[in-house]
Amino acid sequence: MAESHTAVNHHPKEGTGRDTVEVEQEEAMELLYQGLTFHFPFEGIIQVEDFTLTASFNRHAKVSLLLLAKEEKIQEVIHAIPEGAGIIIREKEILFAGKITLAETVAY
Repeated sequence: MAESHTAVNHHPKEGTGRDTVEVEQEEAMELLYQGLTFHFPFEGIIQVEDFTLTASFNRHAKVSLLLLAKEEKIQEVIHAIPEGAGIIIREKEILFAGKITLAETVAY
């Protein structure tokens, strides 16, 4: 599996007082879910089952994802996530860009 690198750079947008975000990422796969595009630095995911984005004033945004993978590939996918790997979620613009901090299996 190829290495993945994510860089997120925040820059003030001149004259607006707002930031722009530039993202460079070597991505392994991309999935669509309810009009959003999810960029993952690993392969083996079949689909996004559930997605929650939590954001509040003066705190970093947090994303929780429930992903569907082939049963025989789940452990391989989890253990192959590179340290410091990140995901990017876009609609028209980037909604979230951050590191993966926890990956675990959930039985149905």
